[in-house]
Amino acid sequence: MTAAGGERAVSIPIERVRTDAFTMEYFRFGRGERTCVILPGVSVRSVMGAADAVAAAYDVLAEDFTVYVFDRRTELPPVYTVRDMARDTAEAFRALGLHDVCLFGASQGGMIALVMAIEHPELVRKLALGSTTARMRPAENDIFDRWIRLAKDGDRVGLMLEFGRVIYPPEVFRKAEATLISEGERATDAELERFITLLEGTKDFSVVDELNKIRCPVLVIGAFEDAVLDSDATMEIAEKLDSVPGFRLYLYTGYGHAAFDTAPDYRERLCRFFLSGGAGRVVILATGGTIAGVGKTGKTAGYQPGALTAAELIRDVPALESVAPVEAIQVCNVNSDDITDTIWLSLAETINRMAKDPDVAGFVVTHGTDTLEETAYFLNLTVKTDKPVVLTGSMRPATAMSADGPMNLYEAVCTAASKEARGKGVLAVFSDRIYTARSVTKTSTYHVSAIAAGELGAIGVVRDGSVYLYETPGKRHTAASEFDVSGLHELPKVSILYFAVDADPALLTYAAAHADGVVIAGAGAGEYSRKYKTAIESLSVPVVVSSRIDDGIILPENLLCSRTIAADNLSPQKAAILLRLALTKTTDRAEIQKMFSAY
Repeated sequence: MTAAGGERAVSIPIERVRTDAFTMEYFRFGRGERTCVILPGVSVRSVMGAADAVAAAYDVLAEDFTVYVFDRRTELPPVYTVRDMARDTAEAFRALGLHDVCLFGASQGGMIALVMAIEHPELVRKLALGSTTARMRPAENDIFDRWIRLAKDGDRVGLMLEFGRVIYPPEVFRKAEATLISEGERATDAELERFITLLEGTKDFSVVDELNKIRCPVLVIGAFEDAVLDSDATMEIAEKLDSVPGFRLYLYTGYGHAAFDTAPDYRERLCRFFLSGGAGRVVILATGGTIAGVGKTGKTAGYQPGALTAAELIRDVPALESVAPVEAIQVCNVNSDDITDTIWLSLAETINRMAKDPDVAGFVVTHGTDTLEETAYFLNLTVKTDKPVVLTGSMRPATAMSADGPMNLYEAVCTAASKEARGKGVLAVFSDRIYTARSVTKTSTYHVSAIAAGELGAIGVVRDGSVYLYETPGKRHTAASEFDVSGLHELPKVSILYFAVDADPALLTYAAAHADGVVIAGAGAGEYSRKYKTAIESLSVPVVVSSRIDDGIILPENLLCSRTIAADNLSPQKAAILLRLALTKTTDRAEIQKMFSAY
């Protein structure tokens, strides 16, 4: 749906395509060699009356595309379904010689676009869907019925206000209220009749069982607060199409159904999708953290992490354009201490799905530094691709003097786009150095080079955008990993117990009673007291022994208790990750020990 409309545009002419059966209006703008077609949603007043405004809003496409914007046919039959609309639009395409187009459909226009991609695949090269659905459900039909009643009653102003109130977030509606009233006062009886026919033609729409016929790359954009076609409708399409090569999903927060009108980066997102192709796209998965933090100008403390969006991070590093095409996805926007296994599983699923797209060269995950090493190691064990996956972050917020985030992001994208990083497992890039996910750790609470790797060191460096790698990880990872989390919604629970003088063994008993496994951060080479040993021997859950010391290795020969598992040189927090994944496959201690030796 769209509230666009008004008097005829002056500078952009309205054109007509005529077939034996109908006439259809359209306008076009842009100067590019490629073709993009926009199918807007249904509105009380035709979008043809807003040609100048639409062209200005989508100007980002004008350099690379000739953009066509189509209305529905001029004379509507009494019954006019979405499939009829798609058939006529496809015929109009053929009459104009349009084929292999980048097609964007919003709301009802998205429904039409879905049918065209299903029934006329030769016309559609790439498909973008905004705030739409693959089937109408009772709640959505109720909204349409309410609009239809207002139109039939001739309540023009009431209809426009109700229409705007539902499609826009409150603050946008308040700003648009006067315009909506004016548009309602000018709406004609013929426009109301046309609006009613188009809405009634949508009410029985369903292609949900035909979505598997779509083979072109698809971008699905929705909004969590969509009060017309809610985010469940978006997710239903996504679940059906996520195996299609080139599939992408993005959900906005705070922009409502008309995100295609109100979200500031919406058109840039469309443009990046339509232009993506060939070698080299890097997907940036943003999770928040200090790199997205905002505070007092110049200060390094007292900031709010996760304040900047993924799109804002990219805009702050214009040099990325010289490295590779980039796509930003906001996975979450949190302090990294609030990362959960649910977020981990979502990240792994997103990377595994998008890695199937031959246009994707690699991935960058922006992350808070507190738990960056844990997310890196989890992904190292669960993503199933040899394409580079690179984590980065910053020690200073974006508003600090000499913020380190932009350079770290630039160097991470350079690494993710490089052929040298393929097959090296998940990596972390920080302050010019490249680390493996298995060895990377945080070593300082404040220093800009806090991310390091202890005695194992970096495996490479980034200098002036060039990537130099000198070593290859020796442990199993990524595509060679046996762990498959694709069907999981949560991971087994593992608790970490830190041993110190007079550590209470009762905590071990409590932890074991409330978890599926336990990791002990022992002193020295995994040492602990006799009382601790007695408590461990009584536990029924697997117990892994690591060390509170930063460097060194714990071998099975070091173990004080034969019932335990040696963590090798994994830190307690990384040992917990491997144990959680191991427990998805087995509880046998001998088998788990083999995993700790292999990973």
